[in-house]
Amino acid sequence: MIHAQAAVPLGRGRFTELSLLIWVATLAITGFVAVLATETSSFRPTAVVVPAVFLALMLSLHVFLVGIRFRGDQILLPIAAGLTAIGLVLVQRLASDLLLQQLSWSIIAAGAFAATIVVPRDLTALARFKWTWALLGLLLLIAPLLPVIGREINGARIWIKVGPGSIEPWEAVKILLVIFFAAYLEEYRAVRRCCSSGSFSQCFFARRGRPSTRSSDSGS
Repeated sequence: MIHAQAAVPLGRGRFTELSLLIWVATLAITGFVAVLATETSSFRPTAVVVPAVFLALMLSLHVFLVGIRFRGDQILLPIAAGLTAIGLVLVQRLASDLLLQQLSWSIIAAGAFAATIVVPRDLTALARFKWTWALLGLLLLIAPLLPVIGREINGARIWIKVGPGSIEPWEAVKILLVIFFAAYLEEYRAVRRCCSSGSFSQCFFARRGRPSTRSSDSGS
């Protein structure tokens, strides 16, 4: 009986996530229907295939999280799915020939999302080099402005030359900054807690990694 009661929370469905994904599906379907209603001149099968594949992909991710009994936040996936749906609708409206390419990147992102949850990892190694990641992110941020590797495409100088092609370093910069701030805030958690309490001496000694000796001095 005890084992059965303990197993109930683990098998509980992610109903908040599912309900939000239903709203995302409604948004995606409404957006694609609105775009197709304005395109009376031509009809492409991708206009139906892309939203169907996208909805199936989001449902698969939800089933995957439920299947592994993941206890993480139930709002992040619907937010990411909603932003992706808006992006697909805008691509369908402005550049429908790039719709399949955009969908392929969404599939790759979904695979990376599942891999980061399934693959065991030790993030302490990343935390030890937090200032390295911050410096690398800063270098990537200003790299498009450099005269040799920076490139201007369609009037925007936000690209860097890598071999025969070009890449936009913004996404890598975001990941590096997230790693840096997460490691920094974790390391100085005690400092932030002491500083918020208003004790200058505790904040000073916590930052230096030593406990405050004010109580022992007063006792002597």
